[in-house]
Amino acid sequence: MGDGEAKMTEEEERKYIHDILKKPYSRLFVRDEEWGGYAASIVEFPGCVNQGETVAEAAEKLEKTAKSWLMAVIDKGQRIPEPRGDTSRCNGKVVFRMPKYIHSAAVQQAALEGTSLNQFILSALSLQLGRAKATTSEVRPVCEAHKSWGGYAR
Repeated sequence: MGDGEAKMTEEEERKYIHDILKKPYSRLFVRDEEWGGYAASIVEFPGCVNQGETVAEAAEKLEKTAKSWLMAVIDKGQRIPEPRGDTSRCNGKVVFRMPKYIHSAAVQQAALEGTSLNQFILSALSLQLGRAKATTSEVRPVCEAHKSWGGYAR
């Protein structure tokens, strides 16, 4: 809120925050192999992190943390970042060139893993992006409960 603007009531602020969190922010869930739980963050909100023993618990705690994070940003009059992932221009198809030796190595590795080249490249890219090792059982409860999340799990 800028100078001269009326301050929001608590109810207006709650609704405003609720509406913000409906946007497709990148929620990242990373399995911590040492203690077995999950670290959770909203990529666009620096320092907005929490953890839980399950993805669902981490997601629930992350939402509470995100509300507090947003309240602090609003109180300080700072700008709330927009979601990074505007997928409206993405159709899921990418065409790119690679050296023949990388193509050959990828084909061989995919065969060793018993998967298609497409699935192998998708897995390798996901791993590089820090969103790998998601299982349907880990992601589905989060996504069904919060359809606007666009959440990722590791």
